[in-house]
Amino acid sequence: MFFSHYAFRKVMVAVILTEGLCFLSMKMVLADDLPINFRGTVVAGACEVASLSKNMDVILGDIPTMYFGDAGDVSTAVPFTIDLNCPDGASLKATVTFSGTTASDSTLLALDTDVNVAKGVAVRINESDGTKISLGTASAVNSLVAGDNELKFTAQYQALVGRSEINAGSANATAQFTLNYP
Repeated sequence: MFFSHYAFRKVMVAVILTEGLCFLSMKMVLADDLPINFRGTVVAGACEVASLSKNMDVILGDIPTMYFGDAGDVSTAVPFTIDLNCPDGASLKATVTFSGTTASDSTLLALDTDVNVAKGVAVRINESDGTKISLGTASAVNSLVAGDNELKFTAQYQALVGRSEINAGSANATAQFTLNYP
């Protein structure tokens, strides 16, 4: 039996449409197999640093060169605090990392450059119990509560050399701090 030219066209169109629909359905099945994963974390707001802690001066005092005998000797520690206000739901703990220009002992803060700067001493930053916090290293973990918090530290001068090599002069230093929420 011979198909007419018209009937042949109908069959071919039907075959092409069927193959096209099969191809599209395969594409749709393949598209269903490709996952999209969305990942992230919703966190509470960070604690706010109180205005008095944003640009504070810690007065280490006037320390005579005779106070230091050997490298490693320290002056009296002076307490200071970083005051925070933490919102409800904020992290319950924080550490502080101090940074700045390092002295010849890279764990200590160098004195600011000045015409009359002292020589042979640097600034040491400590936990409130006197344990040294090296520059660039996180402090011990501090517990936080919603509301006001005080992170307590001390600072003092530390001799880098023996007494005979220490020169009197201005002994100012500048550090920055970063709050970390472990």
